[in-house]
This record gives sequence, C-alpha cells and structure tokens, in this order.
Amino acid sequence: MPSVFLLRRSAQSIAKSCAALLGTAGWALAGTSVRASECLPALHQARPTVLACDLRMSDGHVDRLLHRLRIEGQAPKVLLFTPSADDPLLFPTLANGAHGYWVEPEKPAAALPAALAAAQADRARMSPQIARDTLAAFDLSRGSASCLHKPSIAHDLSPVSAQGEMQRSEQALLSLLAHGLLASEIALSWQLAVDEIEGRIAAIYRKLHLLKAASAIDLQLS
Repeated sequence: MPSVFLLRRSAQSIAKSCAALLGTAGWALAGTSVRASECLPALHQARPTVLACDLRMSDGHVDRLLHRLRIEGQAPKVLLFTPSADDPLLFPTLANGAHGYWVEPEKPAAALPAALAAAQADRARMSPQIARDTLAAFDLSRGSASCLHKPSIAHDLSPVSAQGEMQRSEQALLSLLAHGLLASEIALSWQLAVDEIEGRIAAIYRKLHLLKAASAIDLQLS
C-alpha cells in the first residue's frame, strides 16, 4: 500500500491533511513532522512512497532536506504544498528534487488523495512561470504557440539542448505551457491522453534534478 509522510508547518495543517486522507482507500500515513530539520531519521525508518511537504517550513525551507534525500539515493516522490504557483521559491525547490506541487488554496482538501496518486504515478502539472523558468534553465527559447499544435511535434525526439538532454517535443511542450495552455488542451491538440502529457511534465522535472545535480558537481570541482 502506498504511504505518505506529512511534513507541514503546523499541527493544524497536519490535522487538516490527515482529515482529507481519512477513509481514503489505498493510502497509509507513514508519519508526520512540523520540522524539516528533524524528520530525516523518521523518513529513513518509514520509507514513504510520497513526502508531502510545505514549501516553507517554520525552521526554513525544504531545499536542504531534498538535497540530503537526493544524495542518499532513496528519496520518495516529493509533492510540495504551495500558496501560489508563482511563488519565487517554487521553481528552485522543484529543480532541487521535488516532483510536483499542489496549490493548496485553489483545491479543496478532499482533492489531496488524487494529488498524491498523481505524484506516485509520475504525473505532474506545470504553471506558465515554471515552464518559462525551465526553458531558461536549459537555455532554450520559447516557440510560437501557433506553430506547436501539430501532433507530429509530440513525437519529435531530436535533441535541442546543448548536452542533448532535452528533445524538440519537450521544448514544444514547455513552450505551450509557458503560453498558458493547460495539459488537457495540449493533449487535445497532440491527440494524446492527459496522463501522457502529465507524465512528460514529470519527466522534465527529473531532467531538472539531473541538471541541478550536475551544476552542483561543477561548482565543487571549480
């Protein structure tokens, strides 16, 4: 059974999330904590499927924890609770190891299990700002939306980034997201399932993790 560890700013937030999971079939609570700096031993013991955590904690943000989890190689999927998709801390935290986010004020608490299931299944969402930041991180330009709706572009695997990490189809997907299109609208244009588009977004986040890790190694060697 998949399990979730709740890392939240307050006991009240934890109680709210626990109430949303109460009676939900298929999810077990692996543990809870209100301090990012103290939860690592509990995570090692519980080994949850998903770590659901606030972007900002009372003892700082979660970047250091994500870094530790990543270098240890046994990290759970990480779903961030954020007050806004435009929070300036969201993109760097996603690049540092998180796999997706949930804008809590936009969604009823009852929608949390579905968000956890999406994270477990390697499906994610991406806001226009995060898409623009991702294009910039890979030094890619944003294409014109009017030129990117052809279904054939969805299957173009030709490399476009300097090291060949990103493909033409991924650049097109990021460009459409940056222009404000929803995953469902892109799926319709490309004649693909929405789950496929969300899976591709999750794959882009994983490439961001590798880019961030490679940059960190370069800094250590310089």
